[in-house]
Amino acid sequence: MQYDLHMHSRHSFDSTLDVPGMLARAKKVGLDGVAITDHDSIEGAREALSLAPEGLVVIPGAEFSTDQGHVLAYFITDAPAEPIQDAIALVSWVHDRGGIAVLAHPFAHGQMSISKELVKALDGLEGYNARYPGSHVAGMEYGEREIRALAEAHGKFLTAGSDAHAYGDIGKGRLVIPATTAEEAREALTRGNTVVAHPRKGPIGDLMDRLREWWQ
Repeated sequence: MQYDLHMHSRHSFDSTLDVPGMLARAKKVGLDGVAITDHDSIEGAREALSLAPEGLVVIPGAEFSTDQGHVLAYFITDAPAEPIQDAIALVSWVHDRGGIAVLAHPFAHGQMSISKELVKALDGLEGYNARYPGSHVAGMEYGEREIRALAEAHGKFLTAGSDAHAYGDIGKGRLVIPATTAEEAREALTRGNTVVAHPRKGPIGDLMDRLREWWQ
């Protein structure tokens, strides 16, 4: 079962996508589940839950801005009354409501490092983000390998998503989860029983991957 766990609707300041159209697109591209994770808002997720078509699992979520980057919160039903800038405090808020906290696109936006305290508090890391497949920090490229190593070192699971802001981007980042319900997905995530599914890159993309492996 393939899930896209990061996308934005018109309830985000930087997207104009309507939720019914997003759900229809998700079905069209063969997704089995989605999480609409609007910036600092749960409204898109609530709308998706009310409109979820048969055969498409909807996991409620949101993406919150903090002093240590963006945190994806899953399985929550509300948002903080006031913004919580402290990342660790935000993670605690998510946990208090029975949610799961995942660091979105690690090392993106010039993020130089992630504090050990935050990594310890988090449940997982976004292992693949279609908008930021590799982030350049201080002249070095930080990609999936570095994120995976960080997750393994701290016993955290990985997620994946398209970070879609356009209909055509939906499904470009996928996570394989053996789940047909939201609760099954929660259990699989917490156990780390998931696989990041890479988009088809084509021969040029495969060649570039092999060259990077050789160079490193």
